[in-house]
Amino acid sequence: MATVAVFSTCMDAPGAFDFMSLDHVGGRLNDVFASQNDRLLQWRKERSQALHQEGQRALRELQAERRALEQLEDGVRESAGRQQEVANVRERGAKVGQAVREGLEAMAKRSEAAAKARDKFRALEEKRVEDIRQEEQALAQQSAAAAQRLAEVDGFLGLFKARLGLELTRVAPQTVRFAYTLIDEADLDAEFSFVLSVGADYQVPACKPQLPPRRLEALLGRLNRAGPSEAAALPAFVCGMRQSFQELAAHS
Repeated sequence: MATVAVFSTCMDAPGAFDFMSLDHVGGRLNDVFASQNDRLLQWRKERSQALHQEGQRALRELQAERRALEQLEDGVRESAGRQQEVANVRERGAKVGQAVREGLEAMAKRSEAAAKARDKFRALEEKRVEDIRQEEQALAQQSAAAAQRLAEVDGFLGLFKARLGLELTRVAPQTVRFAYTLIDEADLDAEFSFVLSVGADYQVPACKPQLPPRRLEALLGRLNRAGPSEAAALPAFVCGMRQSFQELAAHS
């Protein structure tokens, strides 16, 4: 606008062209251009500074975003690591739980086996106790029968000794020796004897002189079949033995 005003002044002035005025105008133009150039340089400087500051700010923001991204990546890696740890813990927990379940199942099986073994042993023990009780009862009955038979033997000692020349001697527990005299008419002092043992059954482990086996077995058979309740069975056996010795002496 200043340049236009200068040229307008020159055009309006009358007369010849004034070179001094042109110099004056050129000087003013130089001032104007210099002022505009300074302003342009100042604007460029300020703009450059603004751009530099803007670039620095953008760089800082970029760096901040980069750090945030790195932190995010670290967080993701840490989260992944934690997730892996959680997965590992869960896996270990599952294995521990499985081991505990297997241990409990094994314990339950051992407990069941122990209970079965205990019941079996208890049943065997009860059966054994019952067997022992029955054996004791049978032994008691046998002892009672033997005692009764021995009492019968003792009861007839005096009777047989006086009438039949019989002498009895206890040679062992529940074992008696019967010795007869007055049998052989040729020798009344000759002794005929046998040993009678009293147990579950009557037995004759020794006999002198020896009687025929069938005769002795027949006499013992009748005695054992009679049982302890028949009081006459033992006297009949003793008399049968004496008669057998008499027959043996008569034929010798």
